[in-house]
Amino acid sequence: MKRKEGIRKILDTVAMVLTVAILIVLIGALIQRAGLLPAEDEGYRIAFISEWEGDPEVYLMDRHGDHLQRLTDDPGQDSYPTWSPDGRQLAYIHLGDNNGDGEITLEDGTLLRVINLETGEGTTLARFSGLAFALHWAPQGDRLLLGVVEDTDANGELEPGADHGVLRAISVESGQAVILTTEAVPFYQVSWSPDAEQVAFARGPQPFSLCTVSSHGGSPQCLMQGVGQGLAWSPDGQRLTYARTSAMGTELVTIPVQPVTEATPEPTVLTGKPLPAYFVARIVWSPQGDKLAYVAGISQGPKDVFILDVERGTIMEPSAQIDGDVGGMSPTWSPDGQYLAFSALEGDENSQSDIYVARATAGGEVNRLRVGAASSYLPAWRP
Repeated sequence: MKRKEGIRKILDTVAMVLTVAILIVLIGALIQRAGLLPAEDEGYRIAFISEWEGDPEVYLMDRHGDHLQRLTDDPGQDSYPTWSPDGRQLAYIHLGDNNGDGEITLEDGTLLRVINLETGEGTTLARFSGLAFALHWAPQGDRLLLGVVEDTDANGELEPGADHGVLRAISVESGQAVILTTEAVPFYQVSWSPDAEQVAFARGPQPFSLCTVSSHGGSPQCLMQGVGQGLAWSPDGQRLTYARTSAMGTELVTIPVQPVTEATPEPTVLTGKPLPAYFVARIVWSPQGDKLAYVAGISQGPKDVFILDVERGTIMEPSAQIDGDVGGMSPTWSPDGQYLAFSALEGDENSQSDIYVARATAGGEVNRLRVGAASSYLPAWRP
């Protein structure tokens, strides 16, 4: 009798363990379907802006376009999602009815907001006048780099079409800002140095100048004239990458950041031969430093996305697989450097914008991640 009872207890224990295990599996599957956790082998998430449900809002998805999750739900316009280096927070810009008068105008001001993805809580870090044109998290995670257009007309009203602005470094802890530029000058692409001690930017009017400024404030130092607006700090922090255009075509080159004996340091050419005379609008290094993506095209026309393999000198064009007159924008690398996400219009300029993911190898496939029947853009891959 005692032996039978012992066997029954063992069987009951085994059944209970199996039941708990099954429940864990089922709960995990439900959580994954809800988009709260990525599926196995899909740990990398892409934040982006979509107009799928009306106003531009911030969403998350995996590289297949699955596990869709909406993060914001406020009247107005959200833009420039950017990840903290640890992937636990997401900052974005919000332009909405911040005065509560039922209308969205520039006089409402613009909010810099941060979402804690572990708690789901959102906070307003700063409020400012003007339109944002850049938002980047510092590599050390303690500050955000914010670019704001602040041009005004004779009546003191903000000019929506202005391309002038100032750069601010904003503390994530306190929201306090350090003004990096004391006067409004034209800015285009900006980039943190890997140690977050400096910020590089292209200053106009054309021909643009390649400049740096201390992230703690000070006078900008211009290193080179006659560059494109696209630029990026090399992953080792020793050199800056930019595009130079001549009668021979366009080349992607780097120059040392630290002073050298020559008044003008000799650039190192990354491309094996001059490219067509493209206007390069954006440059983004892969996390491993072996490839860089860039956006190029005619000055006022369509742009396409290219990937340069620095060691081999080969170039591939992921956006060439998209049917349409308007190519890619806003390239962003996966943490392992195996994939590149970007947004693009498939068709003419009046078409819908979608997110695409390309495998960063020769002949790699390009997949469209369509979110509903509305435009999606500004992808940002989680570190």
